[in-house]
Amino acid sequence: MKKIGVVLGLIAVAAIAFSGCSGKADEKKKNFVKVTFLIGSVEKISADNQRIPARVGTTLTENDTIKTYGSNSTVDLLVGEGSKVRLKGDSELAISKILTNQNGESSNMHLAIGKALVKPKKLKQGESFVISTPTAVAGVRGTKFIVSADENANTQVAVTEGKVVLKKRIPALEKAENKETIEYSDIISGIDNAVDEGTVIEKNSVAEITKAQVEKENKTIEKMMDVAKEVKEEKADSSSKPELKKEVDTKIKEAFAASQVTKAADLAKIGDVKKVEVKKIEAAPAMKEDLQDLKELEKPVDEAKIQKAMEEAKEEEERVIQEQKKATEAAKVQPQTEPVVKEETATEKAERLRMETFTNTVIIVGNGSCSNLPGRTVLKTDRFPRVANGEWNISTFNGMVRYKESCIANMKVELIKGGQKRIMPLVEK
Repeated sequence: MKKIGVVLGLIAVAAIAFSGCSGKADEKKKNFVKVTFLIGSVEKISADNQRIPARVGTTLTENDTIKTYGSNSTVDLLVGEGSKVRLKGDSELAISKILTNQNGESSNMHLAIGKALVKPKKLKQGESFVISTPTAVAGVRGTKFIVSADENANTQVAVTEGKVVLKKRIPALEKAENKETIEYSDIISGIDNAVDEGTVIEKNSVAEITKAQVEKENKTIEKMMDVAKEVKEEKADSSSKPELKKEVDTKIKEAFAASQVTKAADLAKIGDVKKVEVKKIEAAPAMKEDLQDLKELEKPVDEAKIQKAMEEAKEEEERVIQEQKKATEAAKVQPQTEPVVKEETATEKAERLRMETFTNTVIIVGNGSCSNLPGRTVLKTDRFPRVANGEWNISTFNGMVRYKESCIANMKVELIKGGQKRIMPLVEK
C-alpha cells in the first residue's frame, strides 16, 4: 500500500507540473471500463447508487457496477488498454479496482452472479487481472476463460486457452483481524499460503468451487483460530513466539484428532480446488455458444467510434441524472393529498351495524335435526368464554365450540367478538 501511495503521489505532482501542456493527454490515459457493445436491457449502477441505462460508450470506474436483465441481454466491456469481458444475461459485475501506474495495469472485478467470458490482454511483469466471485478468485496468466457464479454462490471456471490460478475465498483467512493469529500457527499459516497460492487450471480444464465446500473449510479454520487465540491469551506473557506456535499446533492436532467431521489428515487438503480435464473442450455442447462469444471478443474495437460514443453517453448520463434529481426534489415538495375515502353503501352500512350490534355474540346455526334447537338461535352475552342455556353448554372462545347433544352433526357456529366474525364447526362435547 505504501508503494502505491508513493507512486500515486509522484503521478499527482507530475500532473500538476505539466497540466498546462498535457492535460488532454492525461485525460485519455485514465483507466476506464468502456461499453463497446450491448443488446437487451443493461444498467450502470454508480458508486452513489445512481442507476442509468447503459449504452455503447458508457464508462465505468472503480466501485461502479454493470448489470444485465433477462437471459437475452449481453454487454461487452473494454477494460483498460485492451482486456475484454462479455457479460451474459442476468449477470452483475462490479469494478473493484482499475489502476494504471508505472508498473502497468491492475484490474480487479467481482462477479456477484451470472456469467462472464474473459479475454485479457497479454499481461506484462507486475500487471494483474483478477475476477472474484462470492466463493472464488480467478487470477489470469494470459488466457481465455469463462467464469460463472450461480444463485447459490457456486463458482465454475472453464479455461479454453492459457492458465488461470483459481483459489477459494475463505472468510476466516480474509478477515484482517485474523492475520496476526495466523502467524501463531504453522498449520494455519501453511493453509493460508496454500490457499493464497491457488490451483492452476490449465487449457481444456473445468474447475468448480461450491459454497458448501467453502463453508465447511471456513468452519474448520475458525475452529483453529479459536484454539490459537485461546493459547495465545493464556501463554502470551510466558512463552516466546516459537514456543507459542508449537503449543498452538499441538492443541490444533488434538482438537481434530478425534473429529468425525474433519480428520487431522484432511487439514492439508483445505484450499484444494476440484478440477476436471476435458480433452476437447470445443466439442462440449454446453460450451458451443460460449466459445463463439470468445471468438467475437477477438474482433478489434473501433477506438474512434467508441471515443465519440463515450462523449455522447456522458452527455446522456448527465441529462438522466439531472432529471432524476429534479424528480426527487419535486417529490419532496409535492403537497400531501388526503386519502380518498370510499363512500359506504347501504348494504355495507347495514352489515357494519349488524356486526356492531352482535359484538360478543354466539350464533348457533342449526340443521333442523334438533327439536330443542331452532334453525338459528342468537345468544347475546358479555361473558366469554362460557355461556349456559338450558340443555346446551357453549364453552371456550379459542377456535372450538362444544355442544353436549349428539344431534348437532354438520352444524356450524358463528362467533362474533369485537365486531369480528369467525365461522367454525360445532362439535360434540
